Amino acid sequence: MSDVPDGKAYSYAEDLNRLLEQLHIPQACIIGQSLGGGIALEFALAYPQKTSSLVLVDSTLDGYTWSTEWTESWTPIYREFAIAGAKAALPKLLAHPLFAPGFRQPALKARLADILAGYSGWHILNEDPVIESDPPAIQLLEKIQAPTLILVGALDLPDFHAISDILEKKIPNAQKVELDDVGHVLPMEAPEACNRIILNFLESLNGKG
Repeated sequence: MSDVPDGKAYSYAEDLNRLLEQLHIPQACIIGQSLGGGIALEFALAYPQKTSSLVLVDSTLDGYTWSTEWTESWTPIYREFAIAGAKAALPKLLAHPLFAPGFRQPALKARLADILAGYSGWHILNEDPVIESDPPAIQLLEKIQAPTLILVGALDLPDFHAISDILEKKIPNAQKVELDDVGHVLPMEAPEACNRIILNFLESLNGKG
């Protein structure tokens, strides 16, 4: 589990860049799921020369206007975090429709419950000093030149399908794959299918597919 912010301004893209530098990796395929997809986009825009390719799985998108249904679905969860704390709010968090498709698998439900139980709720209860992209990524997608794979679960919520459509339309060298009968936590719900699609994508870039 990552440390919570200490009050100093920070950038996800810069943090990732420093990690790659520390590992002496000059260029890489950047893969991100959900919020991680949004970070992958931020990195690709900030460091295009270090992004050989991009894989966005059920990704968020900075600058996207979320639906009223999405926003309202989180209101009681945020309220519970603020009033009762993270531990008490966990049942409401686990009941969010975002996780419902994955929870059809008992082992996955237990694993996700364990992961979410470790969330402190810091980003809900505090003002996050993260440096926001200006302009937001949604206005810059046409600038992404890296070959891009977009994955979305067929059972994911409507906002994520809308985002995947925007990504496919605006990123010049993008292809989208929708996986049947899986939701938002695609890499955990269908790991073998997810890995196979990503590996086939990477092999095609290397001339092996």
